[in-house]
Amino acid sequence: MGDSAVDCRHLVTGAPMEERRRSPRTRVVELVYMNMQPENGGILLDVSSTGLGFQAAGPIATGEQIHFRLSAGWIDGIELVGDLMWLDNARKRGGLRFGQ
Repeated sequence: MGDSAVDCRHLVTGAPMEERRRSPRTRVVELVYMNMQPENGGILLDVSSTGLGFQAAGPIATGEQIHFRLSAGWIDGIELVGDLMWLDNARKRGGLRFGQ
């Protein structure tokens, strides 16, 4: 599939992409900030019972657990740990699986 992080085959064939997640994700309607890694942050894109999708301001280091804190109007200071499951080519958009 090359260097691309996106599988576009379903756009050509009309066949749905295979869903590999155990729990379907739900898009976040309100803006939720993620404070992660020293001097990096981002926003929460979607969430499930086992993980989340995010968009970071700066590149994320690969191959490590991510410690982060969620902040929004209705939440503040929820601290979590997630295993980095994937990143796009820019290393700014990715997915985390919640730590055990």
